[in-house]
Amino acid sequence: MIKDSISLVAVGDIMLGDHIYGHGVGSSLKTKKPGALFSNVSDTLKKGDIIFGNLECVLSDININNKSLASVSLRGAEKSINELKSAGFNILSIANNHILQHGELSLMRTKELLQQHGIQGIGVSETKEESRKVYVMEIKGVKIGFLAYCLIGDKTAYCSVDSPSEIIGDVKDANAKVDILVVSMHWGNEFIRKPSSQQFELGHAIIDAGAKLILGHHPHVLQGVEKYNGGIIVYSLGNFVFDMWERKMRESMILSVNLSKKGVEKFEIKPVIIEKDFRPCPLEGAEKDKLLSQITGEFLELKDEISYLEEVRACRKYYRFGLVKHLAFNFYRYNPLYLYQIGSDFFNKQRR
Repeated sequence: MIKDSISLVAVGDIMLGDHIYGHGVGSSLKTKKPGALFSNVSDTLKKGDIIFGNLECVLSDININNKSLASVSLRGAEKSINELKSAGFNILSIANNHILQHGELSLMRTKELLQQHGIQGIGVSETKEESRKVYVMEIKGVKIGFLAYCLIGDKTAYCSVDSPSEIIGDVKDANAKVDILVVSMHWGNEFIRKPSSQQFELGHAIIDAGAKLILGHHPHVLQGVEKYNGGIIVYSLGNFVFDMWERKMRESMILSVNLSKKGVEKFEIKPVIIEKDFRPCPLEGAEKDKLLSQITGEFLELKDEISYLEEVRACRKYYRFGLVKHLAFNFYRYNPLYLYQIGSDFFNKQRR
């Protein structure tokens, strides 16, 4: 670590419930010893003065209905807050497209739990105006500001802006109040390795407006890391804890950044794989080298709009096929009531 610098460690999506078809992280946590989830990476995480991630679920037991798959999916148990605390997380974005999946009461309970355990939830507040205000941490005399936004307009999302252009004004205002500005972005298309041209354009505009670091998430896969105009843009940190099974959705990273009043002093990327028991674990050897090369090279390739949209559609189609295949091979593991609900939902969608 550079002397007198501030270390920020960042990871991607953390989902402590069960994926939509069940038997995931939340179920696994019930059988693990406390603190086991992050045990393979906790030493790396705790090197940070600031430890950041995107919390991709609520932590709430409010109004849960165990007979409803929709009610139990993507919902972490309240006691799983202890996993985040023991790993050292002290700031989490909660501005994403799943944070309202179980209602406002569950969202507010999640914020309350985070606060009680010394973790700052950013991007969501009592009003959208408050949600857009910069949160400031002062460490070693350096003021580090954080903004967080969700640009995925699902009905279960919390979006504080109507247009990406509003973010640029926020960044300029916040930059005048801090020494270093970090912007968390829930953006992009799911399952595709490369950012869109719109992401490149917006990311560059955010850095030009004064931010030094952009931490992207939502695609559930890694995308590239770009050095631009004195700043760093991480287009997607990928999943960090999630119960998706395809290899590219289990490949992840830990970003370590040294910051000072001058900006980004240096950064390091540590490739990670999510193991079968959902625990993130550092990659080594040839696998590590290959993924690191892709993050700084192949995953930054800009495609023309037509080719890009075709790849997005192909990735989504492949993912849906994977869901059906997974269910077909694992149907015996599921509650018959849930299987009926899955079938009914699928049938109704085909009729529309």
